[in-house]
Amino acid sequence: MQADPLGLVDGASVYGYARQNPLRYVDPRGEEFMDRVGGGGPGGYGVAAGMEVGALGGSAVYIGPTALDLARDLDRYFSQGGNATTQSPYSKPDENDALGFVPDPFGDDAYCLRLKRAINILRAMSAWRTTDLSYRSDSIGGHLQRLARVNSTLKRLEDHYRIVCGGDCPTE
Repeated sequence: MQADPLGLVDGASVYGYARQNPLRYVDPRGEEFMDRVGGGGPGGYGVAAGMEVGALGGSAVYIGPTALDLARDLDRYFSQGGNATTQSPYSKPDENDALGFVPDPFGDDAYCLRLKRAINILRAMSAWRTTDLSYRSDSIGGHLQRLARVNSTLKRLEDHYRIVCGGDCPTE
C-alpha cells in the first residue's frame, strides 16, 4: 500500500487513486483501479472495477482487454510462484549431481564427457533459474543462494574443463 505517486497534484486525497480504500483497491498502472476479489490476499485480485455508476453510488464491473491484462499482471505480481514460463530443463536430482561433480585432474575422454554433461546441466539450470526468479516470493533468499551456488560451481567446472579437457566446453 502506498500513497498516490503524484502526491497532492491531482487532489487533496493521496488515496483517491484507490477510491479512498487502498486496502481494497489497487491501481498498479495508474490507469484504472482494481477490486480485490476474494478478500485481497496474495493472488486474490480479479476483475477491474473501473467504471463508476454515478448516482447509484456503486461500481460496475468492466471486463475488457485492459482489465483482463491488469488482472493477469496483478495475479503474476502477487504470486508466490516463480516467473518461468517453461518447465525446468533438468530434474533437481540431475542438478544436484552436477553440483556435486568431483573434478579429477587426470581425467580421460569418458571423464571429459561426464564433465561436459555436468557443465551443460548447470548452464541450462542457471539460465532457467534466472528467468524463474520472483522477488515477491517469500523464498527469494533461498532461490538466490541456489542460483549463486549453481553459477559458482559452473565457473569452477568450466575452468577445470579448460585445463583437463582443453578449450571451452561445447554445448550439447
